[in-house]
Amino acid sequence: QSNSRAVFIVNIEGCKNYFAITFGQGLYLLNDSAIEEKFGLRVLLNSVEHDRLKLVTKQTLDGNHNVSTMQLPRASDIYEFNIDTETDLVKKMKGKSVGGIFSDKLINGGDSLIFTSQYNVSNIDDLVSEVYKLYRQDNYKEHFEFIDNIKLVKKNDEIEKLDQILEEKIANNEVELSFMFPGENVESVYTYKIGSKKNEISLDIDYDDYIKYLDINSKTLTLDNLKHDKVYYDVDGSNDFHFFKTMYNCCIAEFKDNKHHYCLISGKWYDIKEDFYNAVERYYDKEVEVEKEIQFIPCNWRTEDEYNEQLTIHLKDAVEMHKKTIKTEYQSSPVEVADVFFKNSYIHVKQDTSSSKLSHLFSQGFVSASLLMQRNFQEAILKEYNDETVKKSIIDFDASNNKIVYAIISNQKQEKPKIPFFSKITLKHYHYQLKNWGYKVTIRNIPRNFRK
Repeated sequence: QSNSRAVFIVNIEGCKNYFAITFGQGLYLLNDSAIEEKFGLRVLLNSVEHDRLKLVTKQTLDGNHNVSTMQLPRASDIYEFNIDTETDLVKKMKGKSVGGIFSDKLINGGDSLIFTSQYNVSNIDDLVSEVYKLYRQDNYKEHFEFIDNIKLVKKNDEIEKLDQILEEKIANNEVELSFMFPGENVESVYTYKIGSKKNEISLDIDYDDYIKYLDINSKTLTLDNLKHDKVYYDVDGSNDFHFFKTMYNCCIAEFKDNKHHYCLISGKWYDIKEDFYNAVERYYDKEVEVEKEIQFIPCNWRTEDEYNEQLTIHLKDAVEMHKKTIKTEYQSSPVEVADVFFKNSYIHVKQDTSSSKLSHLFSQGFVSASLLMQRNFQEAILKEYNDETVKKSIIDFDASNNKIVYAIISNQKQEKPKIPFFSKITLKHYHYQLKNWGYKVTIRNIPRNFRK
């Protein structure tokens, strides 16, 4: 029957864990928080060769956290699945085993392990023991060590512990909180406010806004308030506000505890491997340069378009590019060359530091830079723009003579913007490739003065 389900629990000698063998829909009888994360994935990766994979399900950790599955018609190498080992969280894989207890059969591994076997109740302990031995091996690290870089925390007791640590660090002023809004349809949002009453309306909401809201309502910054205070948004300036998320679900927090680095983003906790975390932070601190040559102005306007227009006027010899897109016969969709062009610098501007917006910003600069090196794209630009400074950059184009500038409008005041950890991973990926092509790449925070 389609709704039949059963679970057989096995405990092997010398192991404190219990193993659940499910039949039919039996998996759904288990509590998700009791399931060992990546158990099946590690067993699979210790059982298959790196070039015998058939399917990969991954989640992108920047932007909208998109989940996708790719299946290839033949056994393939891991890198044929277009996995970004820094920004993708591998959730499941399918591959063909190399002998052993799985007898050259296809096995599926995620948190659970799925396979067919001729074992029965009388010898099931032997099978479970062999599977557990495979789980404890670290052979997978030769080709798949990246799966340990980032771990989604799923167990309720671990989440509760991290929430408790966060609350303690908030009370002791040992953690810096920021907020990002929202994940989808962000361009249509006009204003935000905290709480359903007639509270102050903002173009965006940051830490200072939230503290002000708490003071007005005789509240303090606690985890309980983060989980109960709600954010509302208006899409057209009519003051018709709709519920979006709680402050907790919009909160970004990062801290270290016992050699583990934890990141809270979109209401989910992630455990970041220390070496990986340090490498990303070090790259952003040391390799990503702050833009110093261009004299940016603060943002006193509501929209990016208004800012781009005023920046173009301020820089005098700049060219406004954000209103036009370029499309050639070799492109599937039109591309914006930049928002503003100034003295061989292609400036890309985006408001705020939410992961989804930054992912779009970094990708926009990267795609444009890659096309700028193609002759057909250069010719299309020359047809669209008659400006002599643009022509000078495009004719006999050389990436080493040009610069990609990422400008982020935010409520921050410092020159180098503070961005979420996962956005640093995305930027590292694009920045490294752009530098290899010869471009100079810089970043700059633009203080926002416009508040309503």
